[in-house]
Amino acid sequence: MIIRKLLIAIAGCALLGLAFIGFLVPILPGFVFLIAALLCFAAISPPLRRWLDRNPTWRAGHAKWRRGSGLPLGHRIRLMFWLGADAAFRAAQSRSVR
Repeated sequence: MIIRKLLIAIAGCALLGLAFIGFLVPILPGFVFLIAALLCFAAISPPLRRWLDRNPTWRAGHAKWRRGSGLPLGHRIRLMFWLGADAAFRAAQSRSVR
């Protein structure tokens, strides 16, 4: 159990580092890594999990995610398209700056 928590904490720290890099580098989506780090830390911290469960912004989406009824397939496809388009746009911008 302790090893599992340690591995989740290491993953959360690594994702937090990627999020920080993502906020500095225009190609890497830092916000996605920040949310993933938050999920890792919530898995090992009961106070953080309780805070997320009480937070009105997070509560509905998190409850759906736990039930396995998150975004419908059409929304996921559109989200992936727009995230890919954003990454391509940022990559093109960073190349034109050089």
